[in-house]
Amino acid sequence: MSDFRIKDEQLKELGNYLKKVRESKDYSYGQVAAYTNLNKKEIFMLENGQKKKPNPFYLKALSAFYRIDLSKLYKIIGYMDDEDETSDEIENYKIDDEMLNLLKLLDVKSQKNILNEMVEKIEYIKLKNGDYKEAETLIQKVKEKIDEL
Repeated sequence: MSDFRIKDEQLKELGNYLKKVRESKDYSYGQVAAYTNLNKKEIFMLENGQKKKPNPFYLKALSAFYRIDLSKLYKIIGYMDDEDETSDEIENYKIDDEMLNLLKLLDVKSQKNILNEMVEKIEYIKLKNGDYKEAETLIQKVKEKIDEL
């Protein structure tokens, strides 16, 4: 049975990730607890790697509230394997001349809608993959383009 234990390193990695996400969104333990119906102690213990067997339903509630990919949490602690991973990459969301020329074919409202959707997707990827600095630069470029329209 000891083969089915989650390693302390994995618990710490999960905890650090959850804490980083919570703090990046400027949420208190109370806010998270109120939305997820978890108690503050459970959240604290998860973030500090003290829950030896994290409840998958707790992780599901947190991923929904934080708007992060549940499979990433499961993979961190070994509930899922990485084999079939087709993760999003920030590199797929560059603003180049070809994209801008295609956008110019649309009306301004449609251009803004597409660019706003792009910002939302980049923000999601930012949290999912932890590409904070690179994503912030890209988000700023997209928002500048929206302002130009």
